[in-house]
Amino acid sequence: YTKLINGIADELLRDLPEIRTKIHLYAYKAPYVNAFSTDQGDIFFTAGLLAYLDNEAELAFVVGHEIVHYIKQHNEKGFSERIKIARGKDQYTDLTVDQSWEAEHLFSQSLEQEADIQALDLYLKTTYDTSAIFTGLSKLKTADLGYKDTAIEEYIYNLADFALPEGFLPDSLKIKRNTKRTEKYNTHPEVEMRLAYCKDTIASRNSLGSDVFKNINARNFEKLKYLARKEQLLMLFDNHYYAKGIYNAYLMRLRDPGNEEWYNKYISLAMVTVSELRVINYDIPEKSAEYSGSLFNVWYTLYKGQNLNNILLTSIHSFNTFKESSTDYNKEMVIRSLDLLVSSESKTWKQSVKNQFDSAKTRNAVTKELLPMLKGITETDLFTSEFNQYLQKNSDEKIANDDTTTHSFSLTELKNIVIYNPYYVRIDERTQGYIDYSATYANEQNLLQTLDDILVRKSLDYSILDVRNLKSDDGDKFDDISTLGNYISRFDIRKFKNNEEILTASQDKLDSIRAKYQTDYVMWIGARSYKGTSRGFKWSLLLSLYVPNYLPYGVLKLFLKDHEYQLFYIVFDLKNNKIVKKKALECNESLDNKNLTTIYLNKLLED
Repeated sequence: YTKLINGIADELLRDLPEIRTKIHLYAYKAPYVNAFSTDQGDIFFTAGLLAYLDNEAELAFVVGHEIVHYIKQHNEKGFSERIKIARGKDQYTDLTVDQSWEAEHLFSQSLEQEADIQALDLYLKTTYDTSAIFTGLSKLKTADLGYKDTAIEEYIYNLADFALPEGFLPDSLKIKRNTKRTEKYNTHPEVEMRLAYCKDTIASRNSLGSDVFKNINARNFEKLKYLARKEQLLMLFDNHYYAKGIYNAYLMRLRDPGNEEWYNKYISLAMVTVSELRVINYDIPEKSAEYSGSLFNVWYTLYKGQNLNNILLTSIHSFNTFKESSTDYNKEMVIRSLDLLVSSESKTWKQSVKNQFDSAKTRNAVTKELLPMLKGITETDLFTSEFNQYLQKNSDEKIANDDTTTHSFSLTELKNIVIYNPYYVRIDERTQGYIDYSATYANEQNLLQTLDDILVRKSLDYSILDVRNLKSDDGDKFDDISTLGNYISRFDIRKFKNNEEILTASQDKLDSIRAKYQTDYVMWIGARSYKGTSRGFKWSLLLSLYVPNYLPYGVLKLFLKDHEYQLFYIVFDLKNNKIVKKKALECNESLDNKNLTTIYLNKLLED
């Protein structure tokens, strides 16, 4: 790129060698369409500029324009503008450090017009095709539309094997041209005006130019432009211009099918990043006033639509790009989307899912459970047709080809079950970084109520024995809880395995419980907490020195904002005296509410 623009300068200044020796032209790594000069003779052309031009002749007019700025020393005439920048006033108050450096070299519209007209003097002395002046300026006019204004409101979400249900995206999206943009602070004259006076100037001059390429051939220019566009995509991402990056990546993907995976990866990562930044209310600099047309629609969907919708679309895209032969990136995208949906920051849970992802069983679970989970969270009926048909076909094919699936104990096979939540049975697991906090957990009743709702939907017969809900006439139930507490103490709960100790509960009492509740099975369900948000949290160690056995939940709430905890259950077979099923799920209390509890418990109780 630098070599090309210097070659163009050689052509334009062939009759002005003394000027040519004083200027130095450079490619500048920036995503936006721009070029600027300094009073020292350094002239910069952004990668974003090259990404929008189609030939060398279009670029040549821009090069000539910037050379004239130096020849006429427009920087000296623009000194008052630089004073405004230094004082942080007017239109420059919102500029970043890099942008303010460029803004020092902006000029008034009258100086820009002078640069255009005198650039024509340089241009017409060459054999460059004058029509390229008008095509190049026209591209500047539509730069806010992306590479091309293409109507793709549901562009990336409708793939070959899956289509979004009609009406999922906001129906208020209209392709529109932003009419509020003002020329008050625009240093270049309106493109229509520039086209007009360039046309008038050329009409009175003779030009025999017909070359669109001189220093580079068409094929190599296209390669250079391709590299500039890919570089621009990366810079748009780094500068938090995600909508424009996604939109342009889609257009590039259409023209570059051999690298579809790269564009899919870019689009997925950009969508997830927007979702995550919206969750934390991060102020993204990409403003709607900059865009119009379909690019505005993409911006609106990303930043103004429901964020859960955006997360859902991200997950659908990742799910559809996930193939057995796909990259690890797409597998990771599915995991990240799941994490984001439940607002879980548990590193343990993420690592656990990641480590198991290569197993056939886990792949089946992702295929079968990901999208129904999304449907449940959004509480929408949008997926009752196309979605369910696609999902069923996909999951049936995967399960049919999986020989490793084995039958195991299932909760839904039980005729009845006793849900046991003891008040006084605790597990001291300080050596493992856990403490039992179910007794003091502020939302324990919420957990039990949510559990009740879930089990009703699962059509499971059950009874809940919770000592805190007992009334004065519930002596028999209290006795049952005491019996079960003594029974469970024979097991080494920490290692989830049978202990050879003698039973501390009589067999007669156990038989009585089995007969009363018409079941052989008891489930102990509860929650246990880590001592801190991360096990390396300094307060955890300090507090553990003073708290003899257990860290109360109130202390956790006082010192720790988003601490991790673990939901768990253990199912005991009273008849055969053994543990038949156990499961634990890492959770995070960053969104401690009933909806999140429902998500976690649903996942915990999945067979």
